[in-house]
Amino acid sequence: MAPLLDVALPEGRSPTQGFEVEYLTCNMGEVVLSSGHFAAQTFARAPGAPVDIWSLFRVRSGEAWFETGERKIHAEPGAMFLISLDDDFRGRITDYDGLLLNLPRSAFAGVAEQFDRACNTILSGNLIELLADYLDTLETRVVGMSSDELQRAGRATAEMIAACIQPLPDRLQQPRGSIESMLFERARLYIASLYRDSPW
Repeated sequence: MAPLLDVALPEGRSPTQGFEVEYLTCNMGEVVLSSGHFAAQTFARAPGAPVDIWSLFRVRSGEAWFETGERKIHAEPGAMFLISLDDDFRGRITDYDGLLLNLPRSAFAGVAEQFDRACNTILSGNLIELLADYLDTLETRVVGMSSDELQRAGRATAEMIAACIQPLPDRLQQPRGSIESMLFERARLYIASLYRDSPW
């Protein structure tokens, strides 16, 4: 982790107490999925070359604190949040269990602006809950997948992440006109079919 992060034991913890980490990492082409258990630690983004990657976290147990510029988040079990590895940040975790997906900017070029705006906030809503359920299921399946299946699952996962993160509340106004037009047209066609099929 040294090229990206300066990691240290939390205050009051001695190296003699050990530092246990156990995780699985799976390269799925469009995304890289990691899951596992991490001992309590503090960390800070190490200065270096640009890293065009977002990291999507799903907290299962433990807590995480991240601070980037003026934004601070406190993630508890069940939370999901997005950070950019290109930003300077610092934080800490308690003994922690969760999922982490690394998302290369090149695979999400069409929603890059939305992802940047969603960084360092706790994501919420029905679509985020759906995404969490999907990622939990995905984790149990990747071990048995072939290389080709992993690549296809990676593409599908990237599309689902983009679809679930993109329509945050402050961006719902933009597509509303086209959605309303589509619903109006469907309603018009339905009413027309009723008149066409009516015996009177």
